[in-house]
Amino acid sequence: MKINKINISRACHLLKSQTPLAVYLKLIKFVLFKKRMSGYIDKKIAFENSLANKKFSVDWFIGNIPIWHDVFCEAGIEQNKKYNILEIGSFEGLSSLFLLQTFPYSMVTCVDTWAGADEHSTLDMRKIEDNFDFNTSPYKDRLIKYKGTSFSFFEKRDVYSETYDIIYVDGSHYVDDVMVDGLRCFSMLKNGGLIIFDDYMWDGYRQMSANPAAAINALIKMKSNFLKVKAAYRQLILLKIASESHDASQVSL
Repeated sequence: MKINKINISRACHLLKSQTPLAVYLKLIKFVLFKKRMSGYIDKKIAFENSLANKKFSVDWFIGNIPIWHDVFCEAGIEQNKKYNILEIGSFEGLSSLFLLQTFPYSMVTCVDTWAGADEHSTLDMRKIEDNFDFNTSPYKDRLIKYKGTSFSFFEKRDVYSETYDIIYVDGSHYVDDVMVDGLRCFSMLKNGGLIIFDDYMWDGYRQMSANPAAAINALIKMKSNFLKVKAAYRQLILLKIASESHDASQVSL
């Protein structure tokens, strides 16, 4: 791995965030076997080509596609099966669109305030939401749009009957919010399901303990008997291997 200021900064960030050993091991594996992802470049290109008539102002997602496909394959998640998918933070719908296209028989629930966060202060969030609606409009029959905070979603949804196979957490970056999102989502994740955290390396807050990694690392330690780390880079992907007795995924109706 090329040593530069960015990598040194990330290493310091991980150390100060009390990163578990399992994450370091996956980070090393990612660096050593990164070329393996080249086998999924065609899927990345195919998705990019499908966006010709869509409306996107930024791309914070497409680089993840080869890694996601690699993890999906390793976890036995097949494109032709029916899954229940939850996304916390959808913005213009780029990742939503990827999930809808990749899993054509699945339902995707998108949760976002479309009000933006501190880092979105220069953006017209009304246009961002309009873009989301436009981009996902062909998939209305498989898309549930929930406009509101993740907290309100968790309270209003019957979380004890709703469980998910894949959950993508890309909402608030503040540690308290990430912790709540992580714990609630993990309880709704089915055994054998994946939870993907974006912005694992994000360090926008001056106080290190206020950034997402602090919450995600704490979650890994709290639930260490119930999960496996599947991938670690600027995102973190976890596989749920067992449930606690009070998890939504264990409730019998």
